[in-house]
Amino acid sequence: MLTTTHRRVILTGSDNFKDWERSILARLIQKDLDEVIEEDATLPLQLAEEKKSWLKKDKKAWAAIDESLSAAVHNVLPPNLLDLTSTPTGLLAKSLLSHL
Repeated sequence: MLTTTHRRVILTGSDNFKDWERSILARLIQKDLDEVIEEDATLPLQLAEEKKSWLKKDKKAWAAIDESLSAAVHNVLPPNLLDLTSTPTGLLAKSLLSHL
């Protein structure tokens, strides 16, 4: 029996950024959360259900990214990127990922 394990990479700095980026993108894709971090990602405004679903996915993606950061990286991020209430646009995860 073949067992596959997925190694989660914690971002510690620029020395492991590429490995971390590949790891976090794979995790977001596996969890079907990648649409909220795409370059052209925008919060759906027409349907309330779509907006609610998007906001939920955005928070989940943000949490996955946040927990993949070392304390050293986390401590140098601007406070607004770490506050779930400060980015009401529904682009929390995209904003955090773009800053890294």
